[in-house]
This record gives sequence, structure tokens and C-alpha cells, in this order.
Amino acid sequence: MTGHGPSSTLLRALLLTTTLILAGIASQPTAIAQIKTKETATKTIKASAGLTTARYSYFPTSSTTDGRFVSLVGANLQSMAGDIIEFGLGLPGSADSLRIGIFDGETSGLWDLGSTALSFKLYADSLADGTGAVELGSWSGSSMTDNGWFDITLAKNDLAKTSDTIYFYRLVVRLTDTTTKTWSNFKIRTNGTAALLPRAFAFAAPLFTTAEARILYPNYPATSQTTYNGTWKFFVSVPDPIESIEIWDGDMDYGSYDGIQKDTDDVDTPNSLPAWCMSSVARSEGTGTSNDFIIQNGVRSTTTRMTGAPADDNYNTWYRRSPSVGYTLTDPYGVEYENGNPSGNLEWERFRLSTILTSASHYDYYASFLPRGTYQLDLNGMDIGNLNAWRVYASMLGASDTTVLDSGAADTYGPTTTNFRFTPVFTGVDSSGNPIPVLVPTTNTSGGTGTWGWWQANGNRWTVNIVTVGGISYTRSEAVALMGNAGSDLCKRIARELIAAKLNVLNGNNAACIHQVIIDADAWLIANPIGTTNPNTVTGNPIYRALQRYNTGQSDCAGGNGSLL
Repeated sequence: MTGHGPSSTLLRALLLTTTLILAGIASQPTAIAQIKTKETATKTIKASAGLTTARYSYFPTSSTTDGRFVSLVGANLQSMAGDIIEFGLGLPGSADSLRIGIFDGETSGLWDLGSTALSFKLYADSLADGTGAVELGSWSGSSMTDNGWFDITLAKNDLAKTSDTIYFYRLVVRLTDTTTKTWSNFKIRTNGTAALLPRAFAFAAPLFTTAEARILYPNYPATSQTTYNGTWKFFVSVPDPIESIEIWDGDMDYGSYDGIQKDTDDVDTPNSLPAWCMSSVARSEGTGTSNDFIIQNGVRSTTTRMTGAPADDNYNTWYRRSPSVGYTLTDPYGVEYENGNPSGNLEWERFRLSTILTSASHYDYYASFLPRGTYQLDLNGMDIGNLNAWRVYASMLGASDTTVLDSGAADTYGPTTTNFRFTPVFTGVDSSGNPIPVLVPTTNTSGGTGTWGWWQANGNRWTVNIVTVGGISYTRSEAVALMGNAGSDLCKRIARELIAAKLNVLNGNNAACIHQVIIDADAWLIANPIGTTNPNTVTGNPIYRALQRYNTGQSDCAGGNGSLL
């Protein structure tokens, strides 16, 4: 997984400039922030509250024929994700009722294997953290529709009402007997906001019978036309600029049937099971292996094994979706990070982006900037019949459509970018061994941008303890000192404006108009480090002016008057 080049020119520039927004002093990977699920849901709802038509939110998709499902799996089917899935359902106060739809909630018919029923329980969860949740109702999948929507309509319940007139519910889906050989697949929808809460979960495009084949291949038995092309889209909500993002992919069976593509031992994934892994069949990360031997020119080898089981790409063309499975994470500004070698058979692999420059064993990509907003996770080449898993330390937002309620399905669109916030992230230790939080928790919204002079005089308002400019890390006190006595030194003037710009972004200000300038400024300081006698003024002066305009609130996306208050 490590070592794949970025899929955009911009990211290639990032990797060359060795720049940081945040930097840590520890040599080990950092802890990952957990999302405040209430703020994630409520702010998403508020962002869409002005719509003139109500919308359903779906997970994973709205289509009833595309074969894309979330999955719960019982014994003997090598589940990587456990026997429970939790959804957060946010309902705006203006809604007249809560509507929930379950597609194919019944287990023994189409899209499923086995007969063990699913259990669906709905809770009022006004704190959005599970504590104090009150059960409102339960339904058995045995009474739900096979290959169709089962609809539930409930009056709004004040037990779910949050302090800001948003209603928050929690839908918990379980397999009622995990000892049976069952593979159940379903979708959900709601008339509010649906978010899959952070935990490992499985997903698949199943194909068990001819009846399902006729749906996936409309001209069956011809396979030239299909409703499933091997691609998936997931939307990850990131509340604030953050120092690292982790995505764990499980049992993706990377490695083609002919052995041309093979799983490798991922450099930045520990060769052990993750602490959160509850699967009894998961193996320590390494080079994937299986009991299946590769097939070349129609001949099965007796010595070389596939790294997937079944291999992705599959030998059977009914199931195969080329190319071999892989995915790309795209940030809200369009920077793409590609993982072209995900997990092999029965292993979890970590895909990690970090703004902390340490070593290749700690991340897949070094990023100058990981902004807040909605990240898009595009999975490609996922074969039919392959049960895969994700573990993301953030809520995954349901896709929404533009359909007026009760009028049928429509094309699916991604959610809009919204302003969320993280809890602290610890990236190092002080001289006494105590953890240093790089992101200081805050629920205050930004009052606008501040000048370098304001930040120099208000060190207690910094949301970082360490900041890096031009590839060099500075403690807070060192950065404060650096911002003084610049005189006519262009290198120092750019450095102090860059420090201020990064602090302004981390304080919650809009970064749309300054994102590229920050990257360019870091690159310029690497080429023209502090102390350079003849810096490049042709490229440096425009960068300096752009940073200055942003920090003083004069840029299109900046606010305030340079004093934050």
C-alpha cells in the first residue's frame, strides 16, 4: 500500500515540499480523534435545512437494483466486522415525523444467504453518544420485505430532542444468532440525515442465485450490460483541520487470480491485529495468502497461491470487476490520495495520511494540509461476491437524493461540505512524559482571521503547540520569537505570515482562497530558508501579499479585521 504516487499534480508537489501544518515530536504514530457524532449530524441537517423539498438520505445507495449493500455475517463466513451496525439518524425540527426505510430487511430471500433474522432497534439519543438512550421500538427482519422497502413512520419524540431543536436517533442492527451460517444484506433510508457511526462494518455486492443475476445483468444471460460496475462512493465527515486521517480496509482480497497483482506487506501497518479488531478469523497483517492457487492460461498452479480468497480480480467473469480492487480518498479541495494495494485475505491494513513528517513506517502519504469538510472515498474494481470491510474513525454520511418524499428513487448525490469539529489529538510528549495535544478542543466558532501580530501577542489562543513552516518545526515560544524582528527580511516576513495563516485556518476560518497559497509558501521557504541573503522576490512577494491579505481579513474567503474579535 505504501509508495503509490499521488493521482494529482498538486499532491506530487506536496510530497516534494515536505511541509506541515501541524508537527509532532513523538516517533510513534499518533492517536486518532473520535468524532462528536451529535455535532456531525446536527450541523449536516442545518446545512440542508433550507431545501425547498424534503430529501431522503440513504446508506449506502438509493438504487434497488445496483447490488450495493451493507452486510451482517454469521459463523463460517469469515466476518471481519462483527455482528452489529449502528446508524445515527438526525431529524430537523421542521419535520412532521421520522421516516425510516429498510430495503431487503428480510434475510431468507434475494440478496441473502441463510435464514437468521436481523433485529432493528431504534433509540432516542438526545446526547448523540449512546448514554441515556431510550428504546422507542424494535422490528424483526422476518416481518420485513424481501427485495423491497419496509417503511416505518413514527411521530417525533421529545426524548430525542437535542438542545438545538434537532432530533437525534440511533438505529442498531444486529444478527440475532451469530452461530448460524448467514449472510444478510440491506440498505437504509431516512427523511433526515443518515450517518454510519464509527465502527468496523462490512459491505458487499452479493450474487447467490440466478434471480439476483437477472437483476445485476438486465440482459441475462448476456453480461455485457450490468447495474453494478465495481465502484462505490462513501462520504467521510471531518469536522476540522486535522493532523492525520486513518482508514482501515479489511479482507479486500487484493491480488488477481493469475498472480500478476499480489498483496504486499504494508510498511505502515503493524504486523499484528488492531486493538479494536473483534474478528476471530482475522490474521496479523503481512503478505496475504489463501488456499487457492493462481491460474495462468487456464492452468492452475500447484505451488503459487493467490493473496485473496477469492482473488480480486476473480477468475469467474460473472464476478470479476477489473481492475484489481483499490481506492482513492479525495479531500474537500480535490487533492487525491490513492491506495492501489489494499488488504489481502483476512487481514486489516491501514491507509494513513499525516501532516506530521516522521518516517514511511507511520503513514502512506505526507500531506501539507488536511482540511475540514466532506472527504470522498471512491472504491474501484470491487468484485461481485466479495465481502469487504471498513473501519474509519469518523462518521460516514449517507448519500442524499433530490427526490421529493414518497415519489420514488432518484440519482444519488453526495452530501454538502459542512463545518464540524474534532476532539483533541495527541501527537507527542513533554519532558515529563505527558501527552501534548496538537489540536486543543474548542466549540467556539471563529470570529475571523488574525494578523501575525495578533497571534504573537495572544499565544494563549493558539490551537497548536507545534507549527511547521518551510519544513522546520517550531514550538509555540520559538514561533512567537520568529514572528518578531523581521524588518525587510522577506523570508522572515513570509514565515510569520504563514504561521498566522495556518493558525487562522486551524481556528476554523475558511481556507478555500488560501489553501494553495499555504502550500506555495511552504515550498518557497524550503527553497529560500530563513537566512537566505538573496531570496527569490519574484515568486516570494506575491505569496507574501496573498498571506497578508488573508490574515488581515481582505481575501474573498477571510473574515474579520485581523484581530479575531
